[in-house]
Amino acid sequence: MKVYVMNFKKHRMLLGVISLFMVLTLGLLIGAFSVNAYLGSSYYQSVLASENERNIVIIDAGHGGEDPGAVGSCGIYEKDLNLSIAKTLGADLEASGFSVIYTRTDDRLLYNADENIKGLRKISDLKNRCKVAAEYPEAIFVSIHMNSYGSAKYSGLQVYYSENNPKSEILASSVQSAVRVEIQKDNERVIKSGDGIYILKNTTNPSILVE
Repeated sequence: MKVYVMNFKKHRMLLGVISLFMVLTLGLLIGAFSVNAYLGSSYYQSVLASENERNIVIIDAGHGGEDPGAVGSCGIYEKDLNLSIAKTLGADLEASGFSVIYTRTDDRLLYNADENIKGLRKISDLKNRCKVAAEYPEAIFVSIHMNSYGSAKYSGLQVYYSENNPKSEILASSVQSAVRVEIQKDNERVIKSGDGIYILKNTTNPSILVE
């Protein structure tokens, strides 16, 4: 694989196109390497042993609707990137034999008419995402997000895990390691507990959140 280095200060006009290309490529690679890292592991064997929930991965595209999440320097919304990556990852997993469930497949927050109250919508959205996970307690739960930093020197994928299931930390560690080996050689980030993250604190599945 060849790696090309570009002077972005000299080529600012290409930032938008390159950002989209990198996001889509990252989605494909994360899907492929995450699956390959686990097909032979004891973690996946325990999931595959579940008669009713065999091979299920729940993919959660963060934010949506009136909640855009972070906004990129070229005006791209986090919610749109999350959904694009979720769909790319889901297609890649399905091609590898996994069953995929999405918490959302379009641009919306997950609340119903009774919950459409200012100040309640976001918490309802988070609770409803957790409800999807609870319907398939043995399934893997992967939440897709994008962190935003004020300085361009900070970059690189990072994985958070739920403390409610010991398999979550194994999953997070393997994904972070696969990314470092196969995609981002200089990524020195380490996995972190998601105890302060609502969706990880309130799921009992093997759950991770990727930033």
